[in-house]
Amino acid sequence: MVRRDEDWLRWGRGVPAPDFLVLCTDNFMDDYFWCFDTRGAGPHHPIVVWRADGTIEDGYPDFLQFVVAQIEFYERR
Repeated sequence: MVRRDEDWLRWGRGVPAPDFLVLCTDNFMDDYFWCFDTRGAGPHHPIVVWRADGTIEDGYPDFLQFVVAQIEFYERR
């Protein structure tokens, strides 16, 4: 949806997501998404935040650290 959906683009929700990102978002489809960044060469792809305005922010060096951080966050709640 966030790559080519006409409604996503027409409603001004954001720009198309780059093809090198594999979205693995959390519970909500709003203006930011957790993604695997497949540009790197190696066994583990970093997890980054892709925002609907097209910016990409650092997240976690790999999926395991991402999952650990999510569990720790929800255990503190």
